[in-house]
Amino acid sequence: MDTICPETILSSIHTLQEFIQALQKLAQNPCGSRDAARTAFLQAADCLETLRPFLDGPSQAVPSSAVQSTDSHTGLDSFSYACGAMDCFAEIVGAGVKKLALAHPSPTKLQRDALMPRALTLCQKYGVHCYAEDNPLITDLFPLSLNRGTYNLLFYRQPQVLSDYLALKERKQALLDAGAYQGEPRREIAAGFGRLLSYTDDAVARLIAENLERE
Repeated sequence: MDTICPETILSSIHTLQEFIQALQKLAQNPCGSRDAARTAFLQAADCLETLRPFLDGPSQAVPSSAVQSTDSHTGLDSFSYACGAMDCFAEIVGAGVKKLALAHPSPTKLQRDALMPRALTLCQKYGVHCYAEDNPLITDLFPLSLNRGTYNLLFYRQPQVLSDYLALKERKQALLDAGAYQGEPRREIAAGFGRLLSYTDDAVARLIAENLERE
């Protein structure tokens, strides 16, 4: 039986409300630009396409506890916290401060996918793109447990940045296949990831040195 989580429904409602507001503005000024309404329409279409499997047949709501929990440090539910963090990441990428930014890792694909409607709205807002990552790049830059077995969203502005990220993953796999993922080649994979994230050389060196939890 198909399932649908409450967060996906709420995000969809928000997207559809933005579409309605854009149509109302267009109705008030028929001679005005239709770009905003067109963008809102495309977002609404994507939103409805996401919901299609659940609308085509019987659905079973997933309890919010399956995709949402309360952060012990902030007191916020994890969905709201993740949305706020994504807003910050998308904004700094759009402003050119970072080439690539990672959202907070989600422990399940369901939780990550629930964030997608909001992520697409932020992409339109800040002029960036996002990529749904199901197999994150693991390097010595971050502790292994932070990303292994998680699902994430990557924000970037230039398509070449995503190409460079995917090429870095392929380079690591080639080293693993050749039994050469060690020493300087291994360090260069981590450093290359750091450069994509717009970290300074000093920051990359410090993060690698301080990371004692590695593959």
